[in-house]
Amino acid sequence: MAFMLFEVTHYLVSLKRIGTRGECASIDCFGEGLPEKRINIYFMPKDAMLPYNRSSIGQSGAVLGEMYLPAERYAWYLDLLRNEAPIQARVDTDNPDRNCIMTK
Repeated sequence: MAFMLFEVTHYLVSLKRIGTRGECASIDCFGEGLPEKRINIYFMPKDAMLPYNRSSIGQSGAVLGEMYLPAERYAWYLDLLRNEAPIQARVDTDNPDRNCIMTK
């Protein structure tokens, strides 16, 4: 499967000094029900090298996407989640650079 779309039903915001991936903040977006559907957005400090985005869709249907962005974009994504609805996530295994969240 090339990509999967799911509606973001809730999210978790974390502000950090330095996380396990070097991030200073993250937003984890979740879809409803099982199997698990999730896209994690990591915001990296200024001048940090951005890792490549990652995606996986398991045989059980579980979906996991990762995005790595500059910290300056944190407010944009938080604003989108707080002020727009519905929001959907795209997780793309063929081209993880297309991972995103967007209005539906």
